[in-house]
Amino acid sequence: MRITSGYRPPQVNKSVSGVSNSQHIYFHALDMQPLNEDFGKLSEVLKASLFTGLGDAVFMGRNKAFFHGDTRPSGRIIFPYQ
Repeated sequence: MRITSGYRPPQVNKSVSGVSNSQHIYFHALDMQPLNEDFGKLSEVLKASLFTGLGDAVFMGRNKAFFHGDTRPSGRIIFPYQ
């Protein structure tokens, strides 16, 4: 798995059009891609993980070729990237 984003200071988060309450600014989030290009398998692994926030930028939104996982304090949410 390739980690494409982890902690982002607020200025960096803003420059990449991150939401103002992004879990990245608290170092509670990762964006990732499979090294072997098997997005289906990585999706399965992430859905079975303990991540409470899962962002799908592959199958549920415009294909941006990454998944987001975070440890937000609320219950499990899976959301698309538009």
